[in-house]
Amino acid sequence: LIGGLVSSQEEPPPTPHNPSIPTRIPTNTPTMTFTPSPTLTPSITPSPTNTPTPTTTPTATEVPIEVQIEQLMEQADEQADIGNYDEALALYEEAIALDPTNPEPYADRGYVYWDMGELEDAEQSFSAAIQRGERAPHIYLARADVRLELGQLDPALSDINRVIAEEPENVEALLIKARISQQLGLYEDALDSYSQVIELAPDSINAWLERGLLQADLGNIEAAIADLDEYITRAGDEADPDVVAFFEELTSTPVEGEFIAYGEVITGSID
Repeated sequence: LIGGLVSSQEEPPPTPHNPSIPTRIPTNTPTMTFTPSPTLTPSITPSPTNTPTPTTTPTATEVPIEVQIEQLMEQADEQADIGNYDEALALYEEAIALDPTNPEPYADRGYVYWDMGELEDAEQSFSAAIQRGERAPHIYLARADVRLELGQLDPALSDINRVIAEEPENVEALLIKARISQQLGLYEDALDSYSQVIELAPDSINAWLERGLLQADLGNIEAAIADLDEYITRAGDEADPDVVAFFEELTSTPVEGEFIAYGEVITGSID
């Protein structure tokens, strides 16, 4: 169980408009032509019939870098949404090249790497966004979750505590904190975080499941049975069959050692 449970049913946590780039208008200023008067005079008088009217050619304006970045990121988001991750990453790189100090392309690139399973690249991208001034809680939450998957538990806990300090009722953050605490062996902290999730979001079946399995590992039999029963009831047909089998074994086996050992096997299969 102490591997941290990742939900297939969990909620895990956004794109700008697309103005067209104006076409550059070429500058083509006509040359003024003068026709001398047939009479000899000290000055040259332009022929009134051959004098062209001067025209003003508008000067093409550069598309602001901010707009170019916005357009590139929108295109990248569209590619990522349909699974074209390489194309999305290339577009994010173009946006970064235009302004390496802008944190937004780094942050969005991090989510793409995360979807690809490239956890180290995702962590580095989220860190790059934070280093460039991104302070939104969702970026720290994402980095905490990635660091949890990478086994970077202390940095993950630091990130998630920052999120909870700003958003104390963030259910996703509390669930991640419970998992981190559990892997660190901080079982009371883990139970407390699971309980907060359940209080704020009673329909969070993963909180019931994970707290129940932790209670079983800790030998809290009655509490484990109660939590797992709640999980199975709420999950219905979507309840994990391994968990259902474990629950049946748990409720029918009077010897603690047997179901605790079985619980460890079940936990390994769920992780």
